[in-house]
Amino acid sequence: MPKHKHTIKVFTVFNPDGSVHLAYIHHNEDHPTEDAPGQPVTFPPGEQVMWRSMSGAPILIHFKTGSPFVSGVVDLPAKPPKPVTESQTVKNDVPDPAGNNPVYRYTVTVQGVPPDDPDVIIDLSGGGGAKPKPKPKPKPKAKPKSKPKKK
Repeated sequence: MPKHKHTIKVFTVFNPDGSVHLAYIHHNEDHPTEDAPGQPVTFPPGEQVMWRSMSGAPILIHFKTGSPFVSGVVDLPAKPPKPVTESQTVKNDVPDPAGNNPVYRYTVTVQGVPPDDPDVIIDLSGGGGAKPKPKPKPKPKAKPKSKPKKK
């Protein structure tokens, strides 16, 4: 299954009351016209993800409850300050004790904006691709025709 690349675009939003907050657009590089607003973001294992500060200000990503990535990294970018993080591969994880998809809370900090705490969810449903067709049942062997009895 091919790996898909995703960019989480982080925007600085200035409100009329003077407050500032972060907003997110999930951009799938393979489907550039199908951006999805908001958060949390959900990825199946094996997908590639990175974050980009659209204002150009330095961005910091810190995972609070462990890493959702194969690399085990919890802090991005590796060498701050930068407006973009390195791509990371989403790991294959186990469901939580209730059987739900694992959720990783993280903090996004963009210079000059209060930090935000969205989530990354690893989708373990396995919806990537067609299921294999079941093997056909073997045909029963034909019984040999019996010869008519001689009289």
